[in-house]
Amino acid sequence: MEIFPSKNERLNPFPFYTRMRRLNPIAFDDKNQIWGIFNYTYSKEILSNHKIFSSDIHKLLFLQNQVKKNTHEQINHDIKKNVANDTKNIRSSILTLDPPRHRQLRNVILSAFTPNRIYNLNSRIEEVSKKLLNNAIKKGEIDIIGDLAYPLPVTIIAELIGIPYRDHNLFKEWADRLLGANANTTNFLDRKLEPDFKKIQEEMDDYFNKIIQIREKEPKNDLISNLIVSTIDNNRLTTEEILSFCSLLLLAGHVTTVNLIGNTIRSLLENPLQLRKLKKNPSALIPSTIEESLRYRSPVQALFRFLLEDWDFNNYKMSRGQRIVIWLGSANHDEAIFKNPEEFDILRQPNEHIAFGYGIHFCIGSTLARLEGQSVLKQILEQLEDISFMDNYTEGSLKPMHDVFLMGVSNLHIKFKERKK
Repeated sequence: MEIFPSKNERLNPFPFYTRMRRLNPIAFDDKNQIWGIFNYTYSKEILSNHKIFSSDIHKLLFLQNQVKKNTHEQINHDIKKNVANDTKNIRSSILTLDPPRHRQLRNVILSAFTPNRIYNLNSRIEEVSKKLLNNAIKKGEIDIIGDLAYPLPVTIIAELIGIPYRDHNLFKEWADRLLGANANTTNFLDRKLEPDFKKIQEEMDDYFNKIIQIREKEPKNDLISNLIVSTIDNNRLTTEEILSFCSLLLLAGHVTTVNLIGNTIRSLLENPLQLRKLKKNPSALIPSTIEESLRYRSPVQALFRFLLEDWDFNNYKMSRGQRIVIWLGSANHDEAIFKNPEEFDILRQPNEHIAFGYGIHFCIGSTLARLEGQSVLKQILEQLEDISFMDNYTEGSLKPMHDVFLMGVSNLHIKFKERKK
């Protein structure tokens, strides 16, 4: 059974999700040998059970190469002995680890992303948002993605990490190559892509190693300097762990927000009644608008897990080593949870979406992404009026960004009038 939206459904996979929730909320794709989970309750159940549904790529690759049956304890023991050669091109991160190492590494970075610390960035985020929008206004036209959605989060995460924004074109190139490599495949961890990933990883390592060497001699108040002196059980992080953090934060620190901002503006322009409501009371409704955008067009459409052992999941026999794709984009449109889920409703309450995941891997950067999304929306409402799609706009003219697992567009040009001051 096909569990992936077709290429033609990339920009609007929701009818496909609806069919799957109604007819096959749990489905097995024989071609790709992977399970698909489409409803809200099952998605949360899997994401909250890391002991059965693992994120550890090394364990997955090891299991896929084994014929003999092992107990869970033997898996962990054998991995340490045999996995090195098979996974030399794949570096672990907090996204692809299980406890206890996941918890230890997550705690290292968590202190940099506490809500209080992120809210302290609000004035800087507002400053950058305003400057970007003013620059776009001077041009007389605005591409929401290129002029606002991309440069804002890249600027902020670059400053947090401690790398120069002037290299932003290089960051975008890495993101496009890494995420774009999956555009034509639904095979998570497609081994044919490993040489491409390895090359990009080497480029990023070379870049970050130079900055790490500088920070070792001249530390600053940035994440790289903090990572260099961080310890776990009195042991410093390895260079590879620091490099992994740098790469992850740079990429994950902007890709989600780029999509969130673009999706928010697109959804508002498609729903002028909601935009009018927002304009009447922006200070009160900007936060709920961002939440509804996260639900309605979740920037990350899917997460992956795999089974550490055979498991009977809601009367479906799942086998150890099998992969699972959890469709967040479908879960957030589940009729059993959300009233009229296909409507974009900025007044929606409650709105307990899982756009940032659920469980131990809940997105560390969620507060920052929300704040950046709110800031851009605030600036647009304050400085622009009569915003609309370009005259030649059609949904078919939009180009999806990256792959089926992300929801976003590459460009979104709008018309506007500058608000009189």
